[in-house]
Amino acid sequence: MLLLLLLSVVFRSYVHIFLLVWSLIFGIVAAHGILSKDSLLPNILFMYTRKYKNEKEDELSLMKAMCTVCGQRKCPRHRPELNILAFQPWNGLDIPERVDKSLGELLDLVFKEFIYSWFKDLSEDEEFVDELRTNIRFITAVLLRRAKKIDVPELLVGKISKAALSHLDAYLQTKRRVPVGTDLQTATLEYLGPNLHVVMQSRKMELEYLRRLVESLFPFILQPHALHSKCMCSLVREVGAGSLLQLAMNTIADPDIVNNMILIFLDDSPPPVAVKIPSKPVPFLTDFSESLSRNKSCLHLELEDIMNQSELLYTFMQFMKREAAVSVLQFCLACDDFNGRILNPDLTDNDLQELHSMAKDLYKNYCAPTALDKILFDNEVVEQLKVIVEGPFQNVVKLRTSPPLFKAYEHAYNLLEKTFLPLFHQSDDYYRMLCGDRCVSQVVKVGTKSEMKSNLTPLLQKDMARLTW
Repeated sequence: MLLLLLLSVVFRSYVHIFLLVWSLIFGIVAAHGILSKDSLLPNILFMYTRKYKNEKEDELSLMKAMCTVCGQRKCPRHRPELNILAFQPWNGLDIPERVDKSLGELLDLVFKEFIYSWFKDLSEDEEFVDELRTNIRFITAVLLRRAKKIDVPELLVGKISKAALSHLDAYLQTKRRVPVGTDLQTATLEYLGPNLHVVMQSRKMELEYLRRLVESLFPFILQPHALHSKCMCSLVREVGAGSLLQLAMNTIADPDIVNNMILIFLDDSPPPVAVKIPSKPVPFLTDFSESLSRNKSCLHLELEDIMNQSELLYTFMQFMKREAAVSVLQFCLACDDFNGRILNPDLTDNDLQELHSMAKDLYKNYCAPTALDKILFDNEVVEQLKVIVEGPFQNVVKLRTSPPLFKAYEHAYNLLEKTFLPLFHQSDDYYRMLCGDRCVSQVVKVGTKSEMKSNLTPLLQKDMARLTW
């Protein structure tokens, strides 16, 4: 471009020729900027590739940066690890009901074959299995989200076809070189030499490679707290490598399966007409991940127990304040108070006006788009509540039977129970409530064993005296 500009200045007498060249260049640039990717015209500027905006990627990026509590992007108040996809990747991931049911049945068979076959001899407590179900749901949701981002034509043409043709070329080269009657499989492996993949050396090497492959996926498919559990990582690694991936590779490598798939892809007959009505979309693996056990330990407090006891509620509220999510708890408490009053059959006009004012406050503080303590509710629920609170005060009685307030309360309650209650069970506030404050005194880790024993004796006596008291 600079050279052309310099020539245009030097040879001013031939400006009409350079004007044609400049017009051609500007025309190409304008066409490249205006024409879409679906244009039938070829791309003349082959050295440049235009980057198109991926709407699905933008949606996923927005959900990754969206707060689970208030729905704001890059929320400065709540914990960043509580965003929707990091904590609940199945959020907003709906699949047909029949597909969800079939997938759940498949996973139940996997659990029956590879989990219950040995776990039933160890314990009858289903808590471990419930935690494993939650992690399996997390893994499959992450894998499904990533699978939806795969460019299938690019995968088939760019990678699978090249690998298949390379494999076919090695086979044909070997067949042409070796004499008739030679074992072509062994000869092909010898022909590949150092280019032979490590999994082709032996079944043991194949299994070890799959184990390392599954381990490399852990940071992407496991929950953050599960990465620190050696038992969970070992179990997922062995089941994923030995029971799933290896069996899948054996199935894919079966010649009958490969030939059948080729015949299906090359068959030009139209697909059969769908007879069944398409099933409605449902949340991903909700029924599969339902808890099968209930923790009966007296030290394990349920949310219902906390909400009904003032001392426990105070401790939980202090924890929620530190998490900057006390608005969720306040909304549930306000809804309980509102529902207790609106169910009174003998309501006067003054009572209805007070209830209407309470409903306005609930909407203004927790549902309105400009609310400081906004909670992420469904848009339909917010719109229905808005219609009621902006209407006459007599309409407040609709909240007795209409679903918007019940759905909002259920969403906030589930947020407390499934997101913040497990965090509360692992917090210092919870253990301080059960066991008291930590001992401030520290033992100096130097000196002889006798000195260590003499240093520990006063602490033990103090603890024994406190327990006796």
